[in-house]
Amino acid sequence: MERDQHSAIEDALRALAAATGSARLYPPSSALPREAVANFVEKADDATNTRGPIRYVVDPHAIRIGEREITSGQGQVIAFAESLYALQVGQLIIAPGVTADEAAAFIDIVNRDVRAVRHDGGIRTTLGTAGVSRIAVIEVTLKASEEEGLLGLDLLSSPLEDIGRETVAASERWAEQATSGRAHDDVAETVGKLEEATREIATKRMSEALMRLDERSRMRVLALALQADTDGQHMEGTLGIIADMKPAALARLLTIVSAQAGTEPGRVAAAIDLPPEVAAQVALLLAPSPRTEAECGVPPEAETDNIAQDMA
Repeated sequence: MERDQHSAIEDALRALAAATGSARLYPPSSALPREAVANFVEKADDATNTRGPIRYVVDPHAIRIGEREITSGQGQVIAFAESLYALQVGQLIIAPGVTADEAAAFIDIVNRDVRAVRHDGGIRTTLGTAGVSRIAVIEVTLKASEEEGLLGLDLLSSPLEDIGRETVAASERWAEQATSGRAHDDVAETVGKLEEATREIATKRMSEALMRLDERSRMRVLALALQADTDGQHMEGTLGIIADMKPAALARLLTIVSAQAGTEPGRVAAAIDLPPEVAAQVALLLAPSPRTEAECGVPPEAETDNIAQDMA
């Protein structure tokens, strides 16, 4: 199964490289570039439908997935890598649902004169202007952001510690504003500005960042996000990040926060928009065991002498 996934990922990359080369070689009137684009869309669907967005790393003369180079001896893919790198692309991301129009627009931009693309603000800006959202790039050289806090971070490359710290700060700002009016959700705005191809990856990184925090900080983030503003709205951006946590970690967080609030974990969970499969797993983890401690073999009193001997 893993080999099949790797093969599909490589096939999608080869198809995109071939389509890019075909558009460069043949005139628009030729059917070959359109056929190459259609082939890429099919291969991209095969690669992304089950595993979600694919992230490729672009080197000057090669393309990798993690540490594994997948361009050895493949002239078209090497040429594609060189074109991307000339446009200062460090990573290429393909998300599920790529359309032929998006693919054609992406290929057209990659084949443009490098200076023209830079003049238009760089490839990431140019792709956004062209409406390409399911094929995205991360540039090698990032412009310094004029925004502060979470909005000023690149969620795909910033250290997880920085993302976690700014997520806590954003939740604190939400809670402070919520007491007197309509609060602003910095997390939702930050994630909402991303291309569709990068949004899922960014969300997962933010969830990982929360797991890097100490437990008290995670509890605080959830409690603050659940605070309603004067319009009755919760901090849905942060709650969406929390929903992406592993079910076991989420169930523990819900249990602790609900105990502190004097309510049931299920009531806290109901305030979070969980995917059905995650909600089912969390509900199962939160459900009390139908067996008693005696049925599970737990003695009525702790056998401290035996425990001390075991630990000695």
